[in-house]
Amino acid sequence: MFGKLAKTFRKPVKCLDCGFLAVLTPHDELVECQSDLREDIAGRIYPSEKRLTCARWLVDTAYAHDEGFTKLNADRTCAYFFAYNPGHSPAEHKELQRERESRRVLVKAALLGAGAGGLVGMVAGIVVQFIAD
Repeated sequence: MFGKLAKTFRKPVKCLDCGFLAVLTPHDELVECQSDLREDIAGRIYPSEKRLTCARWLVDTAYAHDEGFTKLNADRTCAYFFAYNPGHSPAEHKELQRERESRRVLVKAALLGAGAGGLVGMVAGIVVQFIAD
């Protein structure tokens, strides 16, 4: 519940730096938008034969190239942003994001468990001391 809310208040990011920026093939497959293509786009060289989109379907730059440059290079907040790791497809980025989120949940559960255990131990100690007196 709070994870989504917290993610919307992140610092601004660029689609160009996100692992979910993808090339949509003529066969409707999402493939990695590689580093060299990202550099071209950052330099405002937009290959007309490429259709870029967000694997999370948040931004589609297929038609208006000037608008596409603006969207890809604009600072924005995005709840789904995940930093680009070269050599990984959008699907692999999604899996990496899931793994990272799972680790966070496990760490939070462990901390909560440790805190609850400490509290129970403290209360038990007080009760034992109270009974002993």
